[in-house]
Order: sequence, then C-alpha cells, then structure tokens
Amino acid sequence: MSGGFESVCLGVTGTSHLSPGLWCVAIVPKWDCPEAMRIIALSTLTSFWETNPAFADSTEPCLVWYRHVLKADWTSPADVKQDFRSASILKDGRVVFNIAGNKYRLVVWTNYPYRVIYIRFISTHAEYDKIDVQTI
Repeated sequence: MSGGFESVCLGVTGTSHLSPGLWCVAIVPKWDCPEAMRIIALSTLTSFWETNPAFADSTEPCLVWYRHVLKADWTSPADVKQDFRSASILKDGRVVFNIAGNKYRLVVWTNYPYRVIYIRFISTHAEYDKIDVQTI
C-alpha cells in the first residue's frame, strides 16, 4: 500500500455526516491499532538454527512459539504467564521462555503498551548461564 503503510487494520470511527447511522471505516497504520504481538525479529531465531546444525532440533519448537505469540494479545506479564506457565517473568519487561522441552532458553524484552517483543537471546542452558539476562 502506498503512503508508507506496511499493513492496515480497520476500525470504526463514528457515523457519517452524509448518512446518519452509517459507520465509516478508517484505514490506519497497524502500529496505531495493535491487535496482536509483533516480534522483532524472526531472523534471530532462524539464524540460530541455521548457523549450527546441532541446533536444528529447535526449528519447529521455535516456530510454534513464534506463531503462538504472533496471535497473542499480551498487555501485562500476567497474560504471558497465562499462555506460558513455565515462562520466567523478570523485571523491566524481560521474559525467559523454555524452548524444546527446556533444552533451549529464549530471552525477550516486551513492550506491552505497543505489543512488541524484541528477541534478545536464544541458546542452550549452558550458554544462558553465562549471560546477564537483564543486560543482554
């Protein structure tokens, strides 16, 4: 679509002055009408399993997580826990997910008001133990 719009959502804006009772629909940028989570970036996940064949078994579990989160509508850490009971909620919007039966750790930072998740780290438990989750 032209005008710099990547995608749109449709929302009811009110009644038309031309025809009372007729609802007008406005086309607005998707970021102005969050209805689901945005994840930045899928490429972080794909490079994880593509760069090392030993991590190829993480492909499907990561994609399952990704597809689930895209459809989620998390407004608070409680919403995350409702969907993923094993997730560890940390301060400042950080969340740690267990992937592939707890074989891998996925660390994200969540901006709840804008429904955006930033992937900060994914690797094995051994690598996870070497990082500071709050600063990565």
